[in-house]
Amino acid sequence: MLPQVVDGIEIALTSSFAVEALRDHDVALACDLYTDSFFEKSVAARFIALVVALEVLKDKDLVSSEAIRLVDDWLGKLGKLGDEEAESFGSQLKHMKQLSIGRGIGRVVARHLGKERAREAQKLYRIRSSFVHRGERPADLRESLELTQLVVRELLIKILQLGLR
Repeated sequence: MLPQVVDGIEIALTSSFAVEALRDHDVALACDLYTDSFFEKSVAARFIALVVALEVLKDKDLVSSEAIRLVDDWLGKLGKLGDEEAESFGSQLKHMKQLSIGRGIGRVVARHLGKERAREAQKLYRIRSSFVHRGERPADLRESLELTQLVVRELLIKILQLGLR
């Protein structure tokens, strides 16, 4: 499998579209994460690295203007809290102005690979989140790894072929 990936990357690097896509630091990082995942020894580390590659490629758009107004309203009320708590809440609220990671992953994957792949990618992100944040190791981790590897590979190929994310 790795020789095919290396051959594919070599061919992709001669494409003007791929060269343009790799100027995007996020695309370059996702390619690094994908490639490096083959050298990780544990299935868990490979899975996490590949899902992080999806996170790096996610859409980073803002939420709706209505949602932004709501967040701004909440931010305006932080003066009622102590400084430390207001700073902590403020930081969290500011992140709410952007798409969630799951939605961002879903959008980029849907745009390039279709809605079904997007649903799979979002499920993989939820599995990673449960694993990392709650310690819930999935029973089918190897299967999840294989699907994640497939989704990331297909997404990177499409991005490199088109020259944009």
